Amino acid sequence: MTGEQDLEVGVYRLVPAKSSVRVTARAPAHTFQAEGSGLSGMVRVEQEGLTELEVDFPLARLDAKDALKNHELGRFLSFNSAPIARATLRGTRGERLSFSRALPRPAPASGSENLARNASESGYLDGSGEVLIASPTGRMALAKVQFTGRYPAFRASFETSFSALGYSPPKLLFLKVQDRLGVEIKLVVSEDDSGGRGS
Repeated sequence: MTGEQDLEVGVYRLVPAKSSVRVTARAPAHTFQAEGSGLSGMVRVEQEGLTELEVDFPLARLDAKDALKNHELGRFLSFNSAPIARATLRGTRGERLSFSRALPRPAPASGSENLARNASESGYLDGSGEVLIASPTGRMALAKVQFTGRYPAFRASFETSFSALGYSPPKLLFLKVQDRLGVEIKLVVSEDDSGGRGS
């Protein structure tokens, strides 16, 4: 299967070495970013839509590209306890995120915030929905998510907050961080039909 072909119905596994996350936090006059690979999980495609998504990420894989920042980050997130965050697509009323089929561009779907389409290219995803985030603290948080990309690589971006995930906004490098987090996830699914996709 190539990027020029339609996605087939089935379960596609993420490629951990190529799937990554970037987290952005801000303080007055300063931006903190950390990123890391090693995401595992799956996406399920049925007919013309993505109907299920599950992503696990070991937070200890986050790297702020600075020894002092990494030390503070590890202490804040308790890296020694091997914390894992999970994000799950939350469908409502049977709606799904639509993959295009190289057809004429359809009119926008009416009455559905969770369904958006772009049919200019085969295998292209342009949709919005909700993800349920399970934090290592035991808290659950919902976030509006935007998906873009083309098979086999897609991006999901959303905003959440420290408090929604059960954390108090930290101080990093003596700066008080805002209670707001930007998250961008790169999802690369396996192109190997024999091992990366199931029914």
